[in-house]
Amino acid sequence: MKHGTCPKCGSTEIRKEEAGSARDFLPGGSIFNPVHLANYACVSCGYLESYVVRDDLELLKEKWAKVATHPTAP
Repeated sequence: MKHGTCPKCGSTEIRKEEAGSARDFLPGGSIFNPVHLANYACVSCGYLESYVVRDDLELLKEKWAKVATHPTAP
């Protein structure tokens, strides 16, 4: 989606919004320190992807628990 093509239907009718208000924050942020999202939507099929805005990644790194990696069985 970030490159302008929908992975679900192949359409190039992609729209982007970088949410900048406190209404668009994830757990770990707050109204005073929100974690902002960049949203990409395909207006052909309705598929939506959201990404944390790069400047807010450090906040998530500090606040969210790390997912443990598990080796795959042979």
